[in-house]
Amino acid sequence: AEPPQAERVFVEGDDAMVLDLESFKHLLGGDMEIVCSILDEFIECAEICYAEAYTAFQQADYDVARARFHKLAGSCAAVFASQLHLYALNSERLLVDAVYSEQRWSPLLAAIDSCLPRLRAEIKQITTSGS
Repeated sequence: AEPPQAERVFVEGDDAMVLDLESFKHLLGGDMEIVCSILDEFIECAEICYAEAYTAFQQADYDVARARFHKLAGSCAAVFASQLHLYALNSERLLVDAVYSEQRWSPLLAAIDSCLPRLRAEIKQITTSGS
């Protein structure tokens, strides 16, 4: 049997690149100054957005949580943060489908908690080396 789409996205997210720098660089014409500036801004906003989504989810404010995960998914897609994009998209889909069980959310939130610091470290490495 085919798994539900939300589960399929989550599994794919585990194998996705944390950050596809080459695609993002190509999109911006190879200008590393702009790439670094956008990535610095992005990671700050992504962490705040996730914190807001997480808090809203914990408080059962699912509309706010869904909106924050939607915003996070979109900003991740824009900078080619593929793994976090898929996790945020999956979170949004679970909320749209009104799935709130700990069994479904616990591994997803753990994956995001693990992915964000890796993404921050990768961005820091890029912005400090400028390549």
